[in-house]
Amino acid sequence: MATFDRRTSRDGKQVVRVRIRMRGYPDQSATFKGMKAAKDWAKVTEAAIIEGRHFSDQKAKRRTLSEAIERYSEHNLLKLSASEQRNRTRHLAFWKKHLGKITLAHLCNDAEPIREVKQKLKRSKTTRGEIRSASTINRYHASLSKLFTCAMRWGWANSNPMKLVEKDEEPAGRDRYLNETELAALLEATAVSKDPYLDIVVKLALTTGGRYAEIMGLTWANVSIERETVTFRDTKNKESRTVPLVEPALTAVTTLYENRRQDTELLFAWTRPDLPKNIQKGWQNALEAAVVENFTFHDLRHTCASYLAMNGASPSELAAVLGQKTLAMVKRYSHVSEPHTAELVRKMAAKRFVEADGVNDD
Repeated sequence: MATFDRRTSRDGKQVVRVRIRMRGYPDQSATFKGMKAAKDWAKVTEAAIIEGRHFSDQKAKRRTLSEAIERYSEHNLLKLSASEQRNRTRHLAFWKKHLGKITLAHLCNDAEPIREVKQKLKRSKTTRGEIRSASTINRYHASLSKLFTCAMRWGWANSNPMKLVEKDEEPAGRDRYLNETELAALLEATAVSKDPYLDIVVKLALTTGGRYAEIMGLTWANVSIERETVTFRDTKNKESRTVPLVEPALTAVTTLYENRRQDTELLFAWTRPDLPKNIQKGWQNALEAAVVENFTFHDLRHTCASYLAMNGASPSELAAVLGQKTLAMVKRYSHVSEPHTAELVRKMAAKRFVEADGVNDD
């Protein structure tokens, strides 16, 4: 219920002070030059309080994007995997640099500043002098969107302006994987590499489908020689997964275990026992020696998935090995499994229908 009082301000002018008292909510008050403005404010504010918007709006007017990022970094980032923490921290640092002083209320009501800064991001180059891909731009987009979603839960924002900012169209996922000739050449090159870990790491990637960060972050607590398994814990989707440790990776890891370092739990530690070795130089040298072009380390994961599909793995089985939460990401391997699927159908038809026809003919 709103009440209105006419008062004289310190400078001698007549003003109207309005106060809203509603059971269960803090009192709200404001001062206006005239009665009409006071009544308009009271009407809008009462409606906003009833709908649950008013207090979040007030918080949003006081809170800046920088404050929201600081709170998010303190309380929400810790729930993510280490690699995701690093990526999201980098993304949010960019948004904070360019939009940090702007209030959440302003950004919720006008997404144009976000669009303008996003264009700057698309025009800028990485530390390597490269233009960011559409998928990378969309990761920056997603990080800020998740921040606003949290801000809404805190009552700091009443909407997510990122829903009004278009995402960039991403190209289809890479289907690059090693053919048998390339596979043999690459394994021959890694076997003679000067990097003592490269051969083992590549064999693990090919047989487990593990990501680079997952493999390089392995500790001996994640490996069971006896059960012949390896468990990836610090994964992208924050869920652990255990996969079989098979040849040729099994023998390589067993040998590494028998000669393991005593000053670290990491499988692939280097000078500093608490940090994994960087194998990128050895990897690039091996690619050149094997004459394998247009191929990244992550494509070893695609190679593992493609070979599994060729050998009859179902989408759900692929998802289990790769640690995918949905089947959408493994559908890209359906084309390599089609010959196997066709053979399964032919065998089923021959057994169930052709044989039945033969029985009927008798």
